[in-house]
Amino acid sequence: MDTVADTSPRRSGRELRRARETRTKIWRVSVVTVFFAVVLGANLLVGATLMLKALHTQTGETLASTRFGRVTFPMLDGVFCRHVKFDNTTAEATEDKVSRCEDERVRERPQRTTSFDWGKR
Repeated sequence: MDTVADTSPRRSGRELRRARETRTKIWRVSVVTVFFAVVLGANLLVGATLMLKALHTQTGETLASTRFGRVTFPMLDGVFCRHVKFDNTTAEATEDKVSRCEDERVRERPQRTTSFDWGKR
């Protein structure tokens, strides 16, 4: 009966010491890994915040220094619009581009005639 109750062999002192050292090593590696993950995450968070703040102020300064007005003229067909950029600092107007009109009110306008008729009212 003694052999049936005691089926697990007894571990020697050397095996117990190795198991304890293995557990200790796993815990040490885990703690160091978590520490470096926290430090790296904090640095990434602070760095991203500072970078976004710098980009935001740089964009604000750029927009404040270059102010342009944009004027849109619908063409006679009512589908395409001509865009003109107006620089507020130099008071210079430049042609920008021709593109489709985005405003529905422009498309719903009645067609204007470009021909001249004598005596027609």
